Amino acid sequence: MAQQDNDYDCGVFVLDATRALTARLAEAEPPTGRPLHLDTLVADRQALLGRLRPLIGSGP
Repeated sequence: MAQQDNDYDCGVFVLDATRALTARLAEAEPPTGRPLHLDTLVADRQALLGRLRPLIGSGP
């Protein structure tokens, strides 16, 4: 997985990695005893913000 190059976007990388992993699992890509590689994952802060924007303020 790509690493952040600043001190403040770690949450963006964690959320994007989690999103990619859950998307793979939802597509029924079964774990094969090998790790699911996220080496090609590129965290896109603006895309993540766009996905989260509709949810902001809709908490409990």
